[in-house]
Amino acid sequence: MENLIGPLAALTAALFWTLATLLYSQAGSYLSATQLNLVKGIVACPLLLIAGWFTGQLLTLEGDCSPP
Repeated sequence: MENLIGPLAALTAALFWTLATLLYSQAGSYLSATQLNLVKGIVACPLLLIAGWFTGQLLTLEGDCSPP
């Protein structure tokens, strides 16, 4: 199964890329460019947070941010 992880990830990424392209092109006939970008951002932010949480790679801020 370890040998299949890379190819399966590549095929899954290609599938989602295709679906996103189809959905984006159809949404373009109903929404303006600004609305499309807003929707993409609203969808992408939670997905990135979930991916960061699952992988343990969320951004952590360390240090003192007060002025010197």
